[in-house]
Amino acid sequence: MCDDQYIITQETLQWMKNIAHDYPNEICTHLISYNQTLYVNKDSISLGGPRMDDEGNIRQSCEYNRNLIKEYIFHSHPFSSGSYPSKEDVMKVFKHTETKVSIIATRWGLYTIKNSDIARTHYKNIKNTNKYNQLLEYVKQKLHDIGRINVNEVELTLEQLNIILITLNKISRKTALSLKFCSWKELQV
Repeated sequence: MCDDQYIITQETLQWMKNIAHDYPNEICTHLISYNQTLYVNKDSISLGGPRMDDEGNIRQSCEYNRNLIKEYIFHSHPFSSGSYPSKEDVMKVFKHTETKVSIIATRWGLYTIKNSDIARTHYKNIKNTNKYNQLLEYVKQKLHDIGRINVNEVELTLEQLNIILITLNKISRKTALSLKFCSWKELQV
């Protein structure tokens, strides 16, 4: 895995890639951490469908089982979705202090969004203020930079990969979240 803090087995990585490539709907679940290895909690898998977002738009999403600990969460962005995190994906980790790691599987690879004590403090200081709304708009605009990449491609060029990494770095600096991307090729899946 591109992160040395925890491990995802090749079997789990293959499952995540298959979910992103083979299922038409978003799928989400909790991940279980055991000996610094993340495993899929197959008992908590939820199938997504059309839902209304905060702005009144209909989009694909799924709900996590609220009764389970949300330290490690996973969901897919199928081919019908953007191959990058949505602003809701980023802000969900920023706002929910119990979430440590969110992993998103897309046609191109895995995005990892990690929370931190600094990010939690930053959120507490700006929630319910205009600064929060400005940050939300900033994240949305930056993610659209990734969205401009040709969505029909499964393999990324080096230039496209650099756009993703630079954009995630800019969002990380503003939110204090750690945002990373690893292509399927880099993950050897």
